[in-house]
Amino acid sequence: MKIGFTTKVKFVLALAIATPGIPEYLSGSWNLSLLFSHPVNFLAFLLFNLGLYTSGAILIREFAARFNKGWFSIFLMGCAYGIVEEAIALHTFFQVTGSPVGFLGTYGRFIGVDWVWAFGLAIFHAVFSITLPILLISIAYPDYSNKKILGKSGVAFFMVIYGLMVIVLNFIINHTSARPVPTYPDYLFSTVIALILVVIAYFLPRDFLHFRGRTGNSTLILYFIGLLIYPVYNLFAFIPVNAAIVTRISPILDILIHLILFGLMGAGIIYLMPSKDNKIQKFALAAGALTSLMYVSLKYELNGTAPFIIILILIAIALLYRLWIIANKPDLERT
Repeated sequence: MKIGFTTKVKFVLALAIATPGIPEYLSGSWNLSLLFSHPVNFLAFLLFNLGLYTSGAILIREFAARFNKGWFSIFLMGCAYGIVEEAIALHTFFQVTGSPVGFLGTYGRFIGVDWVWAFGLAIFHAVFSITLPILLISIAYPDYSNKKILGKSGVAFFMVIYGLMVIVLNFIINHTSARPVPTYPDYLFSTVIALILVVIAYFLPRDFLHFRGRTGNSTLILYFIGLLIYPVYNLFAFIPVNAAIVTRISPILDILIHLILFGLMGAGIIYLMPSKDNKIQKFALAAGALTSLMYVSLKYELNGTAPFIIILILIAIALLYRLWIIANKPDLERT
């Protein structure tokens, strides 16, 4: 099936809404009130976020479609994306104090890297910045889920945009922020790790850790697994800041706990998610992840730390309802 230009535009716009919409705005990382108090700054950083997040997600999705890769490859490339953004563009992996790292700037710090923070944020970007938006788009456009959307010129365009965003943000942070400037070995190390993840993603077969579930009563369980993703992710922040716990749990154990918990959830998804006809199950998993995210965001609204975020929550609910209707429609084409 040939994909028309209008469909391609809608596809890209939908992905632009999902990311940076989910990881930056729905999560409360960016305060929507800035749109009214400092509109120029808000719009400028919205463009930066679109250039970074949306371009990264489009390129990863295109990589998976062109080379016939599965969800685990997308997840690994999402981790690589997180490393590039936070280590090379924004430098938070090397930050000792201040926002956003807080106590995690010292807990688990070794050879100048905040390893607990780096691990947690790479996972966050892999899930909420890349995999979840691509999952939502695969539900909205099921007949194009395994097909490339961009031509060679489109891929080149988004690669240029993404590269420019990384370079410009790196320059801005270097000259306007108190965050430490990474050394050349820091840049090299971060780049090599990101490239290794991309290479692994390239060589993994599509059916690596493929879905093995059967169509049945797994929908509700998958919703609850999705519901647990954000709370489990947040454990990496809650464990070390608790004075009664931090003296008993080493950073290595903190990371191991999260690897085990994420591994268990991943295994649950693999064995419950049907390999075919799984739009409703995918929706349940995504809805669960977004529910816990919206719950935390609602608390930000109620305590005044992120006013107007209720607007984004209502928009997200409306879009989820629309996606639920789509998920219950039969596909035009099976892939």
